[in-house]
Amino acid sequence: SRRKRISPYEQKSDGVFSVKLTKSLIESIVPICYEDHRKHIFDFVVLLWDLKYGLLETSKIIFQLRDENNDNLFESSKLSGSLPAYPFIP
Repeated sequence: SRRKRISPYEQKSDGVFSVKLTKSLIESIVPICYEDHRKHIFDFVVLLWDLKYGLLETSKIIFQLRDENNDNLFESSKLSGSLPAYPFIP
């Protein structure tokens, strides 16, 4: 018997999860109850990722300033004024 041809862009639901397939690759797996909010969930994850990156970069600069201050108590800092403005805009 012939098998049903799967379109390159197919969305399946199997019980609890919904899977979106794109050219035989799984694009995303989300719980069915959040299926309508897939884009919002993705945007939120991207926002968290950007926030994490910004906080890591800010903490590196703060640690560099602290270490430089401990090394050179009487000299001016080479990093002064390089802390990001508030609110941080990447």
